[in-house]
Amino acid sequence: MWKAICAVVGCLALACLVGCSSAESPPRTQDPPRTEGLPPLAPAEELPNTDVLPYTAGPITRGRNYLYCGSFQLAWTKMQRDVAGEPIRLEGDPPMAGFLNQGAFQESDLSAESFLAMAGAVDKGIVAEIRQAMAEKFPSAGMEIPDPSKDTVFYAYAYLEKALAFREAFDRLHEVLQFHSGNDHFPAASFGVRKFEVSSERDKKIHRQVTILDYRSDDDFILTLNTTSETDQIVLAKIQPQKTLQETIAAVQARIEHSSVEEWDRELQEFESLVVPIISVGVERRYTELIRRYLQNRGWDGYYVGEARQGIRFKLDEYGARLKSESIITAEDKPERPPRQFVFDRPFLIYLKEQSSQRPYFALWIETPEVLERAK
Repeated sequence: MWKAICAVVGCLALACLVGCSSAESPPRTQDPPRTEGLPPLAPAEELPNTDVLPYTAGPITRGRNYLYCGSFQLAWTKMQRDVAGEPIRLEGDPPMAGFLNQGAFQESDLSAESFLAMAGAVDKGIVAEIRQAMAEKFPSAGMEIPDPSKDTVFYAYAYLEKALAFREAFDRLHEVLQFHSGNDHFPAASFGVRKFEVSSERDKKIHRQVTILDYRSDDDFILTLNTTSETDQIVLAKIQPQKTLQETIAAVQARIEHSSVEEWDRELQEFESLVVPIISVGVERRYTELIRRYLQNRGWDGYYVGEARQGIRFKLDEYGARLKSESIITAEDKPERPPRQFVFDRPFLIYLKEQSSQRPYFALWIETPEVLERAK
């Protein structure tokens, strides 16, 4: 009987479980959504305008979203190293396997406490080891590690969890954000600051959570939302995309590095706005490009990929991101200008990464509203 290699991957996001606040202000009485508030998983086919890929090298296609999370790469790399001992070669040389063999995203791009990746032989007890490791490292994850089929001989699993809480919850904005998608408008729920006021004590606390990284116009800017995490970044970029997600992220990082925004202008100024649509996506993708393909590695005759799937649950709202954030006085002459408007009402990029890495563990190019929460 042909033997199956099963690769099961989980990428889950949790964030902002408590509305943490700064030491000089009490937390808001309103409780943020708990883990259960994450969107449930749905088959990728139910998001017909979203491409889900396990790497960032794929093309950005007009009129489509692009969703990426690094957990599948972690499982693939574990299988390479701990099972095959070399790059995995599959029947027909599918391009997806080639990209995964490059291993662009590595364990070193993550802090050890945020993920688990394991692989090994079923008859050596790898499934029980994974379950025990998950129970010890992520006891509240609520993940059920599925039993392998009777033909499964090797099993790879990866889990990624991030909690990025805003110190002070942003405002849930009552005015509907009209997100422009092609010729259509989508009424999106949103959060942020409708009009920043220096005299407002609450706005003073919130404005520390926004850093303007680059600004060219109200339709071309990059900013980061600062959280209580000292290691992670949430970057949002309302820009024109490049040919691929990877090139788009690289272009954003290059602009950040060479930004001409003055230090005093990196904060929200009087009467400026920040409006961010609430992102909510839960998707399970089966990588049929890999499933049922036989391994071509020497000594692996008769083995094929029995399962290859990834679940991603992500939400960004006024409390933070869940993937299961000084005053300057100058004597310089400042030209008059209208207040900037940081409104994400057109296609934009969001990515999450650890500050010590150039490679994000989560990225989403948003061009259609199917990953946005509709305003009530």
